[in-house]
Amino acid sequence: MERKVATVLFVDLVDSTGLVAQVDPEVVRQRVNRYFAQVSRCIETHGGTVEKFAGDAVMAAFGVPIAHEDDAERALRAALAIVPEVEALGLAVRIGVESGEVVVARARSSIRFPARFQLVMAANPCPCGLGFGKGADCSCRPQARRAYAGKLSGPLLDRVDLQVLMPAINRASLGQDPGEASAAVAARVAAARGLQAQRWAGLPWSLNGQAAGSALRRGRWRLPRAVTVDLDRALDRGQITLRGYDRVLRLGWTVADLAGHTTPDRSDLGLALTMRNQGPVAA
Repeated sequence: MERKVATVLFVDLVDSTGLVAQVDPEVVRQRVNRYFAQVSRCIETHGGTVEKFAGDAVMAAFGVPIAHEDDAERALRAALAIVPEVEALGLAVRIGVESGEVVVARARSSIRFPARFQLVMAANPCPCGLGFGKGADCSCRPQARRAYAGKLSGPLLDRVDLQVLMPAINRASLGQDPGEASAAVAARVAAARGLQAQRWAGLPWSLNGQAAGSALRRGRWRLPRAVTVDLDRALDRGQITLRGYDRVLRLGWTVADLAGHTTPDRSDLGLALTMRNQGPVAA
């Protein structure tokens, strides 16, 4: 078995849904094909390998199967090269780059791919995009809405920690005061990460998101039944899986850290459960 450090690069178009709505479909197809070609060329020029295309997204790996000392730098150079190429097509992209460890078991061709990345997804409530709220303006048939929602499978969503419904922007919301400054939020996040580093000192992880579920469910870090009662009920009713249970625990600890609590209370876990599941299990 061999361990390598690899870097993954993700590229996806900004507002591809709006592009389809505003431009002739044939023109969109041609522009997107050129986008894929340009992105692939930039990746391959800098030593990366295109792993897959998913919708309007491109995933590439640097360091797998052949590793270089500067794979992370190669990925960043590729990202910088992609931006102007795509802008020349009249498009805009979001790019994420993350490095992490890969475990390759050469016998029997077993591979564990990288790495530590943050996945952010967005979807409309239905094919026409107007199914929010009471859905009075939605023109989709119920069967079409179910088929649309079914494109995101249960096993996939079970691995998404936060699942938040975003209400449509209305005129009243335009006049609301701005939210917290980014600097204030960053300071609170940094303080929470500092607490986590102290908590997990001497263990194989330094952040709540890396903690083993078994460690949070047993021993020193096990929370009282009175705190986990809503989460336990959701598990008993089959509304979440054991994987989901562990992910809610991790998120609950993070909610507590951001709020300045020593340990999570029932409301912290309730918020974590609400943010993971928009169904009837919210506490």
